Amino acid sequence: MEFTFPAFSADGRLVSLTDVLGHVRGERWEWRLLDFEGTALPGSTLDAVALERRLRAGTQCVELRFEALLRLAGQMDQPINLALVASPPGDPATRALTIETRDSTDWRVTADDATPEALDDARRIADSVR
Repeated sequence: MEFTFPAFSADGRLVSLTDVLGHVRGERWEWRLLDFEGTALPGSTLDAVALERRLRAGTQCVELRFEALLRLAGQMDQPINLALVASPPGDPATRALTIETRDSTDWRVTADDATPEALDDARRIADSVR
């Protein structure tokens, strides 16, 4: 299952990563941030440039528990490019759920058709943006 939706709502409000993650039962997944380019909220502790450099070095992703991911998302002002993967515990090779944005234009959510929990999360996200 794959779908896209605009990164800005009809009234011009940015659809944030926090908004998207609010429809996911994220504690059941292991999360990996593969790519990030964006800005941090004023006053936040997120060093967006350092995070970008770390990920662009290509030697590692950032592995996060869901609570830490929500804190990180809450510090982001605008993700311009972002790739986030959720995998079943102990199975990092399976990309059960992928959440991406490119050029702050659209969000793309992809769920592994063989993973019912990922399909459930993707459907909740899709229902929230209709």
